[in-house]
Amino acid sequence: MAGKEVFSNSGDNLIINSESKNLIARVKGEIEIFLKKTNCQSSEMLNYIKKNNTCVYYSSFALKILPLIKEEPGFITELKGSKAVIISLLTGQGLKFYTKPLFLFYSKEINPHYLLLHFYKWYSFKAGLPGFDFESQEDFKLYLLGRPMDKLPMKKIIKLQQAVARDKEATDFVLEYKKQIEGSKNVLNKIKNNGSANV
Repeated sequence: MAGKEVFSNSGDNLIINSESKNLIARVKGEIEIFLKKTNCQSSEMLNYIKKNNTCVYYSSFALKILPLIKEEPGFITELKGSKAVIISLLTGQGLKFYTKPLFLFYSKEINPHYLLLHFYKWYSFKAGLPGFDFESQEDFKLYLLGRPMDKLPMKKIIKLQQAVARDKEATDFVLEYKKQIEGSKNVLNKIKNNGSANV
């Protein structure tokens, strides 16, 4: 099957076609360009998020409440049911049983690399990559807690694989970016201290 990778499990296939690969590469490339322009400034990322119709909220109460509902500060995908009720009240939206994807932080002091991790996930979501729907994300959170996933139906396993892939892509990107920045800083330090650097 040209241009495709097939992962087989019990006769069912998860197909990652060349279109998905191109979309992942596009997301990475566009964020790299964005970072070159903004130098990974939190304010620039947050402004970009707001300009693209995603709300950003801050609440000191989130520090205690988010862990209780197995969420973390940053990009929170769509929520339903009791989780949506809690988040909607926490963010001042009133009582809602469904909330759109949003950003929620404890305070306005945000580590830029932590924000970049969530910015990357949000950008992937906006680009249309799969794995960000409510059910996939709920299964992903259970997976992170070590819950056995062997009894999930194949369709849910495939969606879980997509959620895991999106998380790994974001983590790998931030680690690589930090490595590049720290490498650049080391070169600059060598130049300042020694007058030259072998690179």
